[in-house]
Amino acid sequence: MNNNLIKIMIQVVLVNTIILLNMLNVIKNWNKKWIPFILAVVLFAVLFLIVDFEFLGINKKIMFLITVAVGLGGPLMETIIIHFTNQGSWKYGNPSFNWYVPLDLLPGYSLLGFGIIIGYFVLKKILVEGNIIKEGSNLV
Repeated sequence: MNNNLIKIMIQVVLVNTIILLNMLNVIKNWNKKWIPFILAVVLFAVLFLIVDFEFLGINKKIMFLITVAVGLGGPLMETIIIHFTNQGSWKYGNPSFNWYVPLDLLPGYSLLGFGIIIGYFVLKKILVEGNIIKEGSNLV
């Protein structure tokens, strides 16, 4: 197996392990006020320590900024939706497929992922073209 392919697979496993750990964190601690948040922040920090951003060609600072922006924007967007639907969208459960989440989350999360990727490249383009960072700089 190619060494680069192995390194890529290791990165995928690391990221998915952190995501799984956070999912378990929420399942176990959902009813505790600050514990899930604190543990998620710790996992977020660990993720930024263990991922090989340079190998993946990802600018670490830009990724951090976009991730924080989405982390703030996502709950804000959901709060607005919940407010204007009089908490109707908060009632999880959908008769389709016997899922426990509304089906609108499928394209919703897809749009969120798309926004993260586009946001990363737009911010990188702005910072590089504005000579704030140098192309190829990892800014670690």
